[in-house]
Amino acid sequence: MDKFDVGNPVKFIAVIKEVLENDSYRKNAQKISEMLKKKPFKANELIVKYVEFAAEFGPSAALRPQSYDMNWVEY
Repeated sequence: MDKFDVGNPVKFIAVIKEVLENDSYRKNAQKISEMLKKKPFKANELIVKYVEFAAEFGPSAALRPQSYDMNWVEY
């Protein structure tokens, strides 16, 4: 939702209904919840946890550096 549409009650209500009724949002929230629960925090387990995390969840857009989405001039 565009930040300028927040003041439009019709669009705002439509977006809220979409989030509440569309099952894909719940599934994605559960997946992110599982990812955060398994996020490594201890320094001595860091490398093992990152390898296990990557093996279980695969590539994640959240872990990609922004430079992947830049062209060579922006980089």
